[in-house]
Amino acid sequence: MPVFKTTDIAPCGLNCGRCHGRFRKGNPCPGCRSKTAAAAHLALCSMRNCTKRKQVLCGGCGAFPCARLKNIDKRYRTKYATQPIDNLLFIKANGLRRFVAKEEAEHVRGGCIRCMHGGKFFPIPPRRKV
Repeated sequence: MPVFKTTDIAPCGLNCGRCHGRFRKGNPCPGCRSKTAAAAHLALCSMRNCTKRKQVLCGGCGAFPCARLKNIDKRYRTKYATQPIDNLLFIKANGLRRFVAKEEAEHVRGGCIRCMHGGKFFPIPPRRKV
């Protein structure tokens, strides 16, 4: 059974399935594109709530890559060795399902997921409804 779903991919190209919020005890984050996402940080997310983006992902936007996305990309490249813009370019060229499969091949090992925030491995959390 796949570990990540296509809905785990945030509009900005990050894989919410690899975020430290997903592994939090007690109240794990369901991800940016979850229908149940009610966390305050999601309500404030400029990428999730962008009115210019008419597509699910920022890669399909006419303004891609915008200044906001470039800032996120710079921060994640520097701090976490994750490249949101490259992720979106891969998705655009190869499709979302292939990107999810690539993420699993690269970041899932022995029943654990490598967190993008620090590289620590966490046990695969139980699936929540999204």
